[in-house]
Amino acid sequence: MQYLSKYITLFAVTLLLWGTTSCKTSQPGQTYATVDEAEKARAKDKKIAAKKARKEKKKAEKEYWKRQSKATRKRVKRTNRQRKNEAK
Repeated sequence: MQYLSKYITLFAVTLLLWGTTSCKTSQPGQTYATVDEAEKARAKDKKIAAKKARKEKKKAEKEYWKRQSKATRKRVKRTNRQRKNEAK
């Protein structure tokens, strides 16, 4: 029974030590000297995210049309052409 309590104590201490060290962040957050710099950085991050989203959307659309049959692709192309001509 003593051996079991030693293992339980050791396990509890290990969890305690592991829990306190894993909550720390690896790096401090980026700080900027002026509001203008911060706004530029946010705009840059937003632009990068938008570009990534556009790229993913394009890739998904390409995969979708790749899965469709040739007849379906032709029919959609014709329909779009007809709608475009009707709009003129």
